[in-house]
Amino acid sequence: MWKVRSSSTSKLDRNCVGCGYRIRATLDRSISGKGRREAVEIWERPMKLDEAAILNEVKIRDASNSETIIEKTQSEETDGQTGLVPIFASKWKPDGGLVFPRKIPSKAARSELLRFVSERNEGYLDSVAICWDSLNPPELFNGDSYHDFCLRFEDEMIEFLSQKLLEPHLLGIEEVEIIPRRSGSSHLGRRIIRLMVDLRICLRRFAFYHSVTLEQRKTWQRWMTRTRIVDEHLKELFTDGLETPDGGRFTGKGFRSTWQEGVVACASAMTRAVDIPESEADSADVIAPMIR
Repeated sequence: MWKVRSSSTSKLDRNCVGCGYRIRATLDRSISGKGRREAVEIWERPMKLDEAAILNEVKIRDASNSETIIEKTQSEETDGQTGLVPIFASKWKPDGGLVFPRKIPSKAARSELLRFVSERNEGYLDSVAICWDSLNPPELFNGDSYHDFCLRFEDEMIEFLSQKLLEPHLLGIEEVEIIPRRSGSSHLGRRIIRLMVDLRICLRRFAFYHSVTLEQRKTWQRWMTRTRIVDEHLKELFTDGLETPDGGRFTGKGFRSTWQEGVVACASAMTRAVDIPESEADSADVIAPMIR
């Protein structure tokens, strides 16, 4: 534990009392109160904080291993009826980057992420913004750089939230029973796991949105237009009917209620053998009967 005379101090030059090792570090001040330079990690605490609380934090940090709160939670959970309900997709991660037709601005990705967090997990809004800015993202992302940045962001978030529980004003919460038979460490760990799943899905959804090409959008628009035209025709058939040879009228008999317009729209896009040369008949689409 080192003390400085002024909050504007930007450099430290100290010797370790235990081993005599000399440390020279430049403080990189941030909102989180943590500075990093080379192999030195420094946590800043206000002078008004009780010295006993700081020493207690030091003791806990020295005794704890390098496991994050998520790793601790996953190692504590057991299978079977006595264990906790598994969190599905807790270990899911995207396999790789997508291909973007054009580079996307990092500000747009940050804005969408903060919008999502504000909607679903507003309590983590500051933490997400701090971790995102601390990684110094480039102005523009391509598919691979965006994927790599998302992986780094996830690791930074987990580390940031794990370290936050070791701060003096939160010490002891890990041992408190939040709900019956659920310690604070387990409860918060599971909450963070769910948060990370939400963030992964949000970032991946943003990537998929920007991986769509103009040609794909045109194709989807054609499909939607075709489906709309078929649906309007079926509505007309259902309301006005079609004259039959015996003088009656055929109104579809609930044709639309069984979602048949979707089937008709798909079938109308198929290549029929009667519409192509006989020599290319083998390339026509084939429809197999469905046994209900």
